[in-house]
Amino acid sequence: MKKYLVLFSAVLFLFGLLGSAGASSYQVIGTNPISWDAAHTAAQALGAGWDLATITSAAEQSAVDAAIATYYGLSSPGVRNEFWIGGYNSGSWAWVSGEAWSYTNWWNGEPNNVSGIEGHLALDYRTQGLYEAPITGWLWNDEGSAPQQIVGFVAERVPEPATMLLLGFGLFGLAGISRKLKK
Repeated sequence: MKKYLVLFSAVLFLFGLLGSAGASSYQVIGTNPISWDAAHTAAQALGAGWDLATITSAAEQSAVDAAIATYYGLSSPGVRNEFWIGGYNSGSWAWVSGEAWSYTNWWNGEPNNVSGIEGHLALDYRTQGLYEAPITGWLWNDEGSAPQQIVGFVAERVPEPATMLLLGFGLFGLAGISRKLKK
């Protein structure tokens, strides 16, 4: 009975680790105007698993919006502000993570590649719609290298599932060795 309890506990622990393995963490970093390349480097410098945020679903968009709301507290930016995220265009739009480009959340009329230099993705806060219902919020805008309204970047940390799996199997193995030594 005891060996089944140990095995059951190890399996639950392993599944708990794997269940949390896909959960991303977001951090909003405020800066002076910063280039996309500098923001990309700064995001990676936060440590293992960190990079500019990628948004591949409405759920991720909501999580990033919540992180920005936390950054601003109860107030809204009030003026047009933008944060870099991990999209770039080198012939077609792509994510720094290599994930599929399947979800978009562009402002009306975007991407527009003004002056042929807007090859990076920013979350853009503005109000749009003088003659229609106004839309206010954080939607996507293609931007140049370092526009003045950039106030920072959003970084994302994604735990590596393989690391979590190895940790789980390692702990499971240690429990087995410990049990064998006690005999």
